[in-house]
Amino acid sequence: MKNQLAIACLLSTCAILGCSPAGTASRPDEASARASERNRWSATIYRREWSAEVPESDHRFTCPADQAIVARSHVGNDRGPTRYECAMYESRDGYVRMVDTKSYGPFQENSNGGHQWSCPSDRVMVGRSHYGAGSSGESFYRCAIPVSENWGNDPMQVVSHGWSGEIPDSDTTTDCAVDMPGVMIGRGSTKDNDIMFECASMW
Repeated sequence: MKNQLAIACLLSTCAILGCSPAGTASRPDEASARASERNRWSATIYRREWSAEVPESDHRFTCPADQAIVARSHVGNDRGPTRYECAMYESRDGYVRMVDTKSYGPFQENSNGGHQWSCPSDRVMVGRSHYGAGSSGESFYRCAIPVSENWGNDPMQVVSHGWSGEIPDSDTTTDCAVDMPGVMIGRGSTKDNDIMFECASMW
């Protein structure tokens, strides 16, 4: 009976504190890695602001320094006004900076079936240009690497939330921070003038 009680107590203790079988105790580096994983926090939005209107059919837009696109708004047809909302982010390790901005494109907006494009791995969208109306229009994108200011400017990990469904690109606002702090990393368009977008978190 005493042995049974002792075993029961040992099992309860293991359930609460966690136990390793004899000879298989976690190495310090493994424990440190797990602790680091638990302590990672997603970057949050420190400040966000809408841009002035630009004509969708002819514009070049880039967020201010160290900001990225969090939302886009468009009204009317492919010649109507477009606005972008840029955000500044912070993490537990300080403000997030955007570095090494690169341009990509051109991508056909509607002809040949449209396009669906994402920033390269661990980059976020900081700008977009568009020239031309209708199916002949072309888009260019600018993406940057987010780095943690107070952690040696180490690049942050960008984790996609997946693509939205197709939505009409008229009188529409696409926002990557509705349910959680996010940033835009992808955009696409179809031959039917619908759009889709991809959001992500920064860790």
